[in-house]
Amino acid sequence: MIREQLTDGVLTVVLDRPDKRNAMTIEMRDYLENLGARCNGDDDVRCVVITGAGQVFSAGADLRELQEHDGEVPNTNPTVGVAAVNCPVIAAVDGMCVTGGLEVALAADIIVASPAARFSDTHAKLGVVPRWGMTKLLTDRIGEARTTEMMLTGRWVEADEGARIGLVDVLLGAVSFDDDVAGIAQAIADRDPALVTALRGLIADNASRSFADALVAEADVGAAFGLDGGI
Repeated sequence: MIREQLTDGVLTVVLDRPDKRNAMTIEMRDYLENLGARCNGDDDVRCVVITGAGQVFSAGADLRELQEHDGEVPNTNPTVGVAAVNCPVIAAVDGMCVTGGLEVALAADIIVASPAARFSDTHAKLGVVPRWGMTKLLTDRIGEARTTEMMLTGRWVEADEGARIGLVDVLLGAVSFDDDVAGIAQAIADRDPALVTALRGLIADNASRSFADALVAEADVGAAFGLDGGI
């Protein structure tokens, strides 16, 4: 139900249940929850791409399987595992990305989408509270007001609107989508892994710092790489 392939530093993870709209079983969720543990420490993995088979990213958790557990929801959280990956993670969305599937995409560093991508959160519609971080992850992306509207209405956000409001980072063409995703991932994988780690840390930390403090942090990291001056 999950395929993976490592090529030239890029680990591609495919949610592979197209006949079930790539709904995530407990086994699939366990895999994603442990993705950080699988990737971290493996120098051959320098970028991760998560995508779905067919024209769907994921419909979220497999609700039918959960019903078979008599209401006892297994304590698995795939977004924690995705967020724990030390190298950059790309969510490649080519089609429907819903609820738990959206949370997994939001846990990635970069969301790239084709024109066929469409996003929705149906937690409120289903009468359940999100448990994988939707209220934080989506708010960080598109703000409180847009998150409130999107979560409470459950409406579809098409790819072009997603790009406009910041839900989608890169909107790619339909015909060359797979090749373009591979190109982005390969460009990242070809960079110095230590520098990638340092830059990711600076970006995350400097988001809450003043400009002056950010400059000091950049100088400190630059010095650690033997760079006395800056550009």
